[in-house]
Amino acid sequence: MKKRIFKYLPFLLLIVIGLLILSATDVFGRPGGGHGFHGSHRYSGGSHHYSGGGSGSGGLFISFTGNFALDLLFNILIWLVILYIKNKIFGGNDDDEKVVSTATADNLYKEQRVLSGKIQKLVNADNNFSVPVFLDYATMIFNRFYLSYNKPEFSQVKPFFINYVPDLGATNEFSEIVVGTVTISDIEIDQHTDKIIVYFNSNYTIKNTQTNAVYRLQTEEDWAFVRKHGSQSPQPKGFGVLRCPHCGSVLDFTDSGVCKNCGSSISADSSQWLVGRVNRKNMQRTSAQDMLTYQREEGTSLPTIYSSTIKEDTQTFKENHPDYGGFVQFKNLIVKPYFTEIYKHWSENTWTKARHLLSERQWNNFNEYHKQLENLGYSNRLDNLVVKDIEVVKYDVDYNYEMVTMRIFAACLDYIVDSNGNKIAGDDRKLRDFSEYWTFVANRKAVFKINDLSKCPSCGAPIDKIGESGVCEYCNSKITDGNFSWILFSITQDEVYVG
Repeated sequence: MKKRIFKYLPFLLLIVIGLLILSATDVFGRPGGGHGFHGSHRYSGGSHHYSGGGSGSGGLFISFTGNFALDLLFNILIWLVILYIKNKIFGGNDDDEKVVSTATADNLYKEQRVLSGKIQKLVNADNNFSVPVFLDYATMIFNRFYLSYNKPEFSQVKPFFINYVPDLGATNEFSEIVVGTVTISDIEIDQHTDKIIVYFNSNYTIKNTQTNAVYRLQTEEDWAFVRKHGSQSPQPKGFGVLRCPHCGSVLDFTDSGVCKNCGSSISADSSQWLVGRVNRKNMQRTSAQDMLTYQREEGTSLPTIYSSTIKEDTQTFKENHPDYGGFVQFKNLIVKPYFTEIYKHWSENTWTKARHLLSERQWNNFNEYHKQLENLGYSNRLDNLVVKDIEVVKYDVDYNYEMVTMRIFAACLDYIVDSNGNKIAGDDRKLRDFSEYWTFVANRKAVFKINDLSKCPSCGAPIDKIGESGVCEYCNSKITDGNFSWILFSITQDEVYVG
């Protein structure tokens, strides 16, 4: 059998090359570039994969086109070539193949419990430390670092790095960032330093300003945020703003890293978390050439990842919110209305009307893509939206905030039209199935008065005067910090969610 396959290898190669030449890519859709995200799976739910014993080729899958069928065919061809060479050189014996288990739910739950214990220990020592506030801060540093790299505004983010700034090349500029997931992966505390390791799985576009070469990169990165041991976090003041750790004013530094408001400099002795190390541990070019290219849905069929304490957390949520009567009402009153409203305004180009539903960071991520679509003269239509299922997967509470994470299964027609309404990409006839993990945040002291999404949750006025800053002009309240209602804090793509 193998001899017959090897005999036709040249013909298989010609067929695959021809298919690659004829293949074309589609454009992305969904708010914020969900279809443009490409990420590696972090969890298998107990499935298995083969690891070739002698060749070391097991588990290798390379994406060339973004089209799964073509990529699979090309990977099979590569595997056959490797197998052919192995047989020719080493004599060929495939009996040494073995099955290797990947991460199981039990292992994941053990890791979750250990990490939860470390987070709780940090919260007990520092009551003002809040996971959503910290992750919001870490993501802002991440985004600003890449978006300002090799640009004048880089001086505003450089002070947040301790004697170390990653060198990404003097001619590279970065744009169109899609953070698939950001999560705390470990906490290390000793007598001198507190350290939090943050895992980022993201995609972004790189342009070489010297050669004008443009390509898209999928990366996995560990960022180590450190501060002096025993430091106390300042009282949380909301989301989406980088502040001076000394005076609390909005980020405004000189080129030398001195706060223009109070004259102090950021240092390792401050209470602020600063970047001590960046480990770019996995990088892969994807098939996407620009923000209009999207990947196939990779994680929709993956098993849902629940918190190891979800049963106890469900009871805690019910006690904290008797008005909801549990998560069933929360899904009906918050999750589904937010989901459909955000998709509606994205699709109908009335995007500013969704401002009050999103955190600062999530709004900025979405808004960047929306503006670039407009600049190109395109609109992303998401018609016939169907919410198929909503699963509660996690509930976290600290002294300041509470977070609820839901996995939402949905489908819609997803296509791009030009300024004349002509479809230029996507599919306006076949529903596209997908799922995403949506995390909602609220201040624990918030008193929810209004559930009408067309009104300001603070004063009840229409939402027609809420600017990009998230401030209602009728009552002058900032309503996107979770102080008056739940806000959509983040969206994590299903293929990279780890709990």
